[in-house]
Amino acid sequence: MPEGALSPLPLSVHGKSAYTIARYAASEAGKILKKYHGKPVGMHVKGKRNLVTEADLLSEKRILGIINSEFPSHGILSEEAGASREGAEYTWIIDPLDGTNNFYFGIGFGRDL
Repeated sequence: MPEGALSPLPLSVHGKSAYTIARYAASEAGKILKKYHGKPVGMHVKGKRNLVTEADLLSEKRILGIINSEFPSHGILSEEAGASREGAEYTWIIDPLDGTNNFYFGIGFGRDL
């Protein structure tokens, strides 16, 4: 492999690519977010102007469950749960709902992955 080239990511415990698992996790989280979009949702304030909704927590929990079951040795840094397995060779960065304030107030909603 040429110097500086990225090595291929390992397959999940079920033989799936990280890309496939990421898309599946995003799709599952999206189902949760769609269920809550435009409806009253529980929320609390984090910091000066940051909201955390039930939709944030449930969608993140679903993503974390999928990644942890498919890649148990990988680290995860998520917006609400924080860091796990620090120093792991691979780390997933998770923010299932970018734009919580807009989501909470019903202003636009899209998809990133």
